[in-house]
This record gives sequence, C-alpha cells and structure tokens, in this order.
Amino acid sequence: MTELCSIRDVGRRLGIAPHQIAYAHAQERLPEPQYRIAGKRIYTAEDVQRVAEYFAEKRRRKDSHGD
Repeated sequence: MTELCSIRDVGRRLGIAPHQIAYAHAQERLPEPQYRIAGKRIYTAEDVQRVAEYFAEKRRRKDSHGD
C-alpha cells in the first residue's frame, strides 16, 4: 500500500517549512502532487522525493552563489 502524507508531514521529514513547499508549488517551480483530498495536497513517496530534490538543488545553488 502507498503511504500518503500531508504537506506538514513532508515538511517535518525534510526540515522544510510547509509554507515554503506551498510557495514553490504556487510559483510553479515544483509540480503539484498527484492527489488532493478535500482540497489539500497529499504526497506519495515519489512526491516527497521530488520535493527533497528541489530543495536540495535550491540549497546547492544558494551555497554556490555564496562563495
């Protein structure tokens, strides 16, 4: 069975504030998760991985510009 989680759960797992994840979706920098329940984003493991990769790349770019 596929584990589904909320934006808050994703944020806790990755150490990212939920509003930052929501902002990335709103700016179309991060694809929306496939599922919604009652209008709320629901994340699969693949969605969580995509969020993790996006923010890891964002950190790498920030770190490379800070040198």
